[in-house]
Amino acid sequence: MIMKRIKMFCRKLRLLLLSLAVVVSAGWVGDFAQDLIKQLEPWWTETTGFTSTTTLILGVLLSFVIFCATALWLYHLRGAFLGTRARMVGQTSGKQRTVLIMGLSPDNPAQAEGLQRMRDTEIEQYIQNGPRHPWQQNLRIVWDHMKEQSHPKTMKAILVIASEASCPHFSNFQAILMGRLGDAIQRGIINGGIPEIKMVTSDGIDFEDYNSVTDALNSAVDKAMKDHEVRHNEICIDATAGLKTFSIAAAITTLNRQLVFSYVNNNGEPRYYDAKIDIGTLGEE
Repeated sequence: MIMKRIKMFCRKLRLLLLSLAVVVSAGWVGDFAQDLIKQLEPWWTETTGFTSTTTLILGVLLSFVIFCATALWLYHLRGAFLGTRARMVGQTSGKQRTVLIMGLSPDNPAQAEGLQRMRDTEIEQYIQNGPRHPWQQNLRIVWDHMKEQSHPKTMKAILVIASEASCPHFSNFQAILMGRLGDAIQRGIINGGIPEIKMVTSDGIDFEDYNSVTDALNSAVDKAMKDHEVRHNEICIDATAGLKTFSIAAAITTLNRQLVFSYVNNNGEPRYYDAKIDIGTLGEE
């Protein structure tokens, strides 16, 4: 594992040095061309009729053109130089966040039994054995953040992004979650109080519209920082809302921002990831 990391680092370092060398060398070409012309004096002036000032200007223009051409070439190959990676972070690091941002799927009348059991069953029992319901995954990620009695930080807020279909169901979700967390607090399972549970999309958004989801997520991050005085490293965005567009937007929103995103898999196990834009390896594995 260590040797693999060392090899990957060497490949990235080699790629970085290569790109820097190409750009610097492009500037040198223009300088060398100008120096060559000076060495050809007075033949250059007599042949072309250019004065020393004109020659200097031409040398600067030549350097600029070569530099721009090289920069455009590197930009064209940016896909080989840059890559996106998502590193799984430890459960402790992922859970030690004080604001959780999540999406909300609409209630499903066909899964009424799951909804009733969600209301009546202790939260830790329901998330393990309860009948399926679209909100079961929401409760799983909330519980994963709050279940540790030794949690060094208190959860301040759960900010919910609702879709157009789930917006009318938020108050029901809020009441159920507050009831289950309140019950857990009374039983001494978790410490502290119930965090603020608030919907940050007043009218709901289209979960299939990537730009709308991204805007809502960024607004939620800004709201968390302003209203709850937290930094990026205290915020987690859950990407388990049900639609792939939401999951993709959630992951991309966290890129290089000290935010983490979480995902609850089909086995009900939360996972936490730190996504970054990284230097590539020109297709090498």
